[in-house]
Parts: sequence; C-alpha cells; structure tokens
Amino acid sequence: MNDTNTLPSLLTRNASRWPHRPAWRHKHLGIWETQSWAAFARRCHDIARGLEANGFGHGDRLAVLGDNRPDLYAVLLAAHSLGGVGVPCDPDTDSSRLPEILKDARVSIAIADTVDQADRIVSVAAALPSPVRVLCVDTGSFNRQEMWEKSSLDALIEEGRGHGRCADGPPPLADLSGEADQGWGEGGLPKKSIGASSPLPTPLSQAEGKYSNAAPQDLALLLYSADAQSHPLLLSHAQLITAGERIADADPAYATDEAFCYLPMSCYEDTLYSLTLGLLCGFAGNCPEAPDTVLRDLREIGPTILFAPAVTCNALAQVVTSKAVAVTGFKRRSFRFFQHLALHAEACREQDQVVPVGVAIGCRIGELMAYAPVRDQLGLRRARWVHTDGRLPPDTGRLLRALGVALRPANVCATVLGPARETPETLHA
Repeated sequence: MNDTNTLPSLLTRNASRWPHRPAWRHKHLGIWETQSWAAFARRCHDIARGLEANGFGHGDRLAVLGDNRPDLYAVLLAAHSLGGVGVPCDPDTDSSRLPEILKDARVSIAIADTVDQADRIVSVAAALPSPVRVLCVDTGSFNRQEMWEKSSLDALIEEGRGHGRCADGPPPLADLSGEADQGWGEGGLPKKSIGASSPLPTPLSQAEGKYSNAAPQDLALLLYSADAQSHPLLLSHAQLITAGERIADADPAYATDEAFCYLPMSCYEDTLYSLTLGLLCGFAGNCPEAPDTVLRDLREIGPTILFAPAVTCNALAQVVTSKAVAVTGFKRRSFRFFQHLALHAEACREQDQVVPVGVAIGCRIGELMAYAPVRDQLGLRRARWVHTDGRLPPDTGRLLRALGVALRPANVCATVLGPARETPETLHA
C-alpha cells in the first residue's frame, strides 16, 4: 500500500527526506521568514494535538479565513491528520455569504489570520445552529491582543500540550542534527529562520493511533465560491494527489523550485499548486505580505513555477505597457522595436510558420536588451512554466509569450476535478 496517499503522509515524508529545506516563506514586516519542513511538520503536529484536545475528530469541519500564510496551511493539514475536513474561506467573502458557508459546512472550529477576520466570524457565529469556537493566529497588539490571547492559535497549542501530558505523554521525537536552515533563497533575500533546529516529529500515523484517521478516500476540503447558488467543490485526498501528480507529469516540479502562493486559499488552483503540489514535490511556497504587495513580492521571490489566472496575466501585461510608456527617448524606441519583432515571431509560431531569419536574430538580441530585463521586472525571469486558465485574452497571452514567459494552459486541473465540481448533494445529508 502506498504510504504517501494522504496529504499528512506526504508532509511526514517531506519532513523525513528534507528536514532542513524550506517548506514555507512568509513576508512579515518586510522580512521573509523561512520555515523548514521539520519545523512545519512540528507545527502541524502541535496544532493537531490542540484540535484533538477540543474534541475535533474524524469527519469534523474546520474553517480558515484569511490571506495566505503558513499557519493557515498548517491548520488545514492538522485537521486532515485527525480525519477532519478543511473549509478555506476567501477573506473577501461577503458578510451575508460567510454564515451560509459556516452553516452549510457544519463548521465546529474556525481560525482566522487576524483579529479583524476573527471578529467577522464572531459577529455571525451567534446565528449559527451549532456553536463554533473562533481562534486567531495574529492577535495584534495592545488591548486587542489581551482580548484574544486566550483564543489564539498558540493558546490552542498549549491546550494540546496539556492534553498530551494528561494522556500517555507526547509521542517520541527523533532529534535532528545538522546545520540550521539558512533560507535557501536566491538573490540575497533577507530571511529569518523559524524553528530551523526543531526536532523532526514522529509521523502522525505512527506516533499514536488517534493520529491515523485520514484515509485516501476521505473528504479533505470543501471549497465554496462567492455564488450562493453554487454547490461546494468536494475534494478527497486521493483526488487532490491524483490532480497534483498529473500536473507534475505535464510539467515537472522539483524540491528546489520556488512557488508563489497568492491566490485565495478557497480557490482550487491554490489548493492544487500551493498545498498539494508543494507536498508532492517538496518545493517551498512563498506567501506575500499582503494582497497589495503581491507584484512587489513576486519580483523579490522570482518563482520558478507559477499558476497565473487571466486576471494576473492581465495585470502583468499592464505592468509591461505602463513601464514602456514611462520610459523616454532611446529606451522607448528600442523597446517598441524589439516588442514588434517579438510579436511578429510569436504570430509566426501561432500560425506554424517559420520565423524569418532576420526576425529570429533580432529576437536573440532583444532577449538580452529587452525581454529578459522585462521578465526580471515582472519576477518571471526564472520561471520554467506559468500555467494559466482558458479565459486569457489572446492579446495578453501573445504579448507575454512574445516576451519569453513560458505560458501553458492548465488543462490538467479541469480534467481531474471536473466531475467533482458537479456534486449536487448538500452537506446536511
């Protein structure tokens, strides 16, 4: 039997194989903080203990609300390790839609990344048919911190540690020796290592029987859209891993890759490319500081693989256009010249025609003088492939491909996930 057929088992494998390699980076107050696979597995394990201490078990539902951050991904994996189901919610979810999601999913625990998001859940929790415990990751400062310190994620972890001591004691941990995690980044990015020397946790499936509840066919995630009339997307561990494997088969991803995790966690593309594919291949996921710093953080990281929906590609194309207009004199004339050559060459390739020799030579020169610097400004100079959806406008796709961005259609996702999206049953059955 395959021992990596659930998401928690993939996490255990990665922590054993690459204990000091980066699993996640998160930009906080302008500094990229790095978390190794061993430290991330330890964090997931501690959160799982806290959830279990609060009665969370097989089949229970847990919601997360907030922007991309490693702790929210750790919460989802901790719930999975107990056989639970994760319900990631878009932080921009309408206030009228949020209680509908929590009610339909029968959520028992909700964890938000900020106090403001936690307050949103508290404001609607009273109207839900069953009680929901609300926790907060970042408790803020001053009076708000005091208000939420007993309902923080760290407080949950402390409850789990007390629960372990009251039982048979914590599962044994194997000490790791070796150098501390140094960030594993490129370009001299300032990074702060988090728990680099943390011991590697014993696999959750082996430490204690109560941590072996996840099975491949178990439901792993419920993904809700903003449309109140739509049905949730139900995804099992097996479906997610199969989809991730097909993506990796189409375009390989490696443990040394860098991914950029900026899409809403409720988006199934983020579920596939940030969570599932990252666990399968062992690469580092990078979470931006805030939604309004995405383009700047994208350039700092320079990911090697990326999923970019149509709206992201349009934004990148607008950056190219605006910068081309901003420059003056020789730079503007030279860029327009090389852009014209690149678009001519791309039009020939689209029509399966041979690119003229003069145009090909001009494009080689343009790669040095224009295309590579532009990709560097976009943060895509190192990108081996950029998957996009079928809604990409032809002009946008043609411009980005002409500049050397390796755009590819993400047909694999639709092939694997198509049937699951049609599930009409309500969760109250």
